[in-house]
Amino acid sequence: MFICFTAFLCLGDEIMLATILIGIFIGFFLRGIYNKFTVSKVEISLFKEIEQQCLQLLVLSYEDFVYLKEKKAMMMEKINVSENEIKSTKNIDEQNILKWQHTAINKFLLAIPPRYNHIVEYRNWRGAMVYLNKFLKKA
Repeated sequence: MFICFTAFLCLGDEIMLATILIGIFIGFFLRGIYNKFTVSKVEISLFKEIEQQCLQLLVLSYEDFVYLKEKKAMMMEKINVSENEIKSTKNIDEQNILKWQHTAINKFLLAIPPRYNHIVEYRNWRGAMVYLNKFLKKA
């Protein structure tokens, strides 16, 4: 009788241990599912901060592009290039800047992980700049 009781206790400990392990596994599984479909407030604030910094880097690149365009026009005037050619070059440069803006913001949006897509408030360059200005005014 004592042996049966001892065997039952040992078996009970194994069942209890197995139940605890299964509970832990199910908890991790459910937490993973929950985290996959929800984003915490801390993650949102970190994402917004990183997003703002990335947009500021894009703005700095844009400003460099505009600066170089103006320098190029000044140099063309300095070496007496015809006015028509300067205008033509400025138009081409402006089109290149617009293409760059479109490409840069699209690549930026594609790089955002899918779980954060619903947080992004813009879909083009103009919207991103409005968002960045609004974000900077709050800070």
